[in-house]
Amino acid sequence: PETLTIENRKRFDLGTIWNDVRYVVGEKSTVFFTLAQGFVFGNFVAFLSSAPQVFADLYQEKERFPLIFGGLVTSIGLASVLNSRLVKRLGMLRLASLGLIIMSSFSLSFLVFIFLRQGHPPLWVTLFFFGCIFFQVGFLMGNLNTMAMRSMGERAGTAAAVIGAISTLISLTCGAVIGQSYQRTIVPLIIGFFLLSTLALIATRLGAVSCVDET
Repeated sequence: PETLTIENRKRFDLGTIWNDVRYVVGEKSTVFFTLAQGFVFGNFVAFLSSAPQVFADLYQEKERFPLIFGGLVTSIGLASVLNSRLVKRLGMLRLASLGLIIMSSFSLSFLVFIFLRQGHPPLWVTLFFFGCIFFQVGFLMGNLNTMAMRSMGERAGTAAAVIGAISTLISLTCGAVIGQSYQRTIVPLIIGFFLLSTLALIATRLGAVSCVDET
């Protein structure tokens, strides 16, 4: 059923939709948090496109790949449960910023480790890295989207569609570029993780500053 009161309901026409879209993309904080969300999901898309090759081709774990993938993705769910408990105490911005700092620093550290290992780290180290990264994704998914939607109010419906479309376009583009860079080494994937995590952190900090400016 319709949740808006009669006086707050809008006409369903192109003019109204266009005005709402302009409002959404005109809110700096919403744009920055949407960019951050797209970069974070770009990491996930890059992993999805590269994982079969990495584990089946590079590590010869084709038989155990479903188990490996399921175990890694489980960490996202565990983090989401923990996030529901921590967000009230620490706040969305702090949790998101901390998660992105961990993602960026872990990616850079792992990249250095890979070069020290001549481009082929042990399987258990790789699994530990991806597990830590996906654990942070569990904190970031809901928090970044909520912060992007925070100032939308009665335009929430249109805003959700616009934010989803933009973040999906960014993530698919970034993920496809990184995924196509695979050449029997995970170096391009980890470089992509580092760059996208750093960009997401910058966008999140700019979004936080914009929130202050808009109040």
